[in-house]
Amino acid sequence: MEDTLSTYTFLCLAQNQVATVVDVQALEADSIRAHAFILLREHASAASVEIWKDEALIDTIARDGVRALGRQDDGEGAEAQV
Repeated sequence: MEDTLSTYTFLCLAQNQVATVVDVQALEADSIRAHAFILLREHASAASVEIWKDEALIDTIARDGVRALGRQDDGEGAEAQV
């Protein structure tokens, strides 16, 4: 049976394109986008996550409304900004 895991590098980028987090994971190809969304929720400073395999950029996932963990409505009906 062939191993279906590959190693991917996830770069959490701040708005100014500075990498705030580098995360290397061995994942199946159909799990990489889900992992990028997890990183966006865990790292409020990340405006986007780049997904790399070897020297190739596979995808860039923008925050686009993904909230950081722990952020909730302020009770007045206005949501906290991420």
